[in-house]
Formats: sequence, structure tokens, C-alpha cells
Amino acid sequence: MSTRTPIRTLLLASLCLIPSSAQIRKVDPGQSHERLVAIVPLQGAGTMADPKRPMFAPPGNRGPSTAVAKLAPQSKSEILAYSWHLSDDGKSAIVEFVARNQAAFAEILNSKDARVQTFQRGKNSKDEMEAALKKEKKDFDPKSFGVRMN
Repeated sequence: MSTRTPIRTLLLASLCLIPSSAQIRKVDPGQSHERLVAIVPLQGAGTMADPKRPMFAPPGNRGPSTAVAKLAPQSKSEILAYSWHLSDDGKSAIVEFVARNQAAFAEILNSKDARVQTFQRGKNSKDEMEAALKKEKKDFDPKSFGVRMN
């Protein structure tokens, strides 16, 4: 019995030395959910009743902002949040849409409007996306753009 005690002690001690990298880590809030970056024209009359906003974005965010416009989804396929920057010419916006699943982006991805450009993670390269976004906004900084979902 005395030989089992040192083995148990050694086993327990080795479990305490498991590196922190083996522990479960949370997903970066900037990477959670489905995301779509798009260049879209503005819509709305610019009044309180019909504020200017990016096409496909529901009313609620009254001006260009990097702040999150969190929406109350009514189904699992709707857009949960979006963040946008006004383009240099003031006619379009760079938008990041966030949803639970890709189905929420169907209208955007299937748009026939030639002014709509979309960029999807895994389908478009980071360099391709940044080049297109910088054509719309010269000083665009992708590090300061996006929606953080908790």
C-alpha cells in the first residue's frame, strides 16, 4: 500500500502542472457569430422618422458610428447587430453585419444593386477586402472597425 501513495501523489501533482493552454478559452467577441462586411449605398431621407442608414440596416442607428447597433431579433435568421463608417463621398457606407447564421445575409448577398460589394471570411482575402474598403474611405483602419458581441 505504501507504493501506491507516491504514485497517487505524483499523478495529482502532474495534473496541477497542466499548462494553461490546455484550458478552454472563450472566443474573441470580435470573431463570434456569422459576419459579413459590405459596401452599400445609404438609404433614408435623413429625418427622425427615416434616418440615413446603410442599405439593409434597419432603422435605429442614427448616424455613422463604430458603436454597435444591437437589434432585437425576432427570428434566428435576422441580423443581430451592425457597425458602419460613412464613405469619403458620403454616398455609401462600409458595414459589418452580425447574425446567428448566414441565412440573415441572403438579401445582401443576392442583391442585384451594382453598388453593393460583399466580403466574406474565407471567400475573400483580407488584402482584397482592405483594398476595396480603402477606396471608399482613405483612412479606413480595419483594426478599429467591427462589432464586438458578448
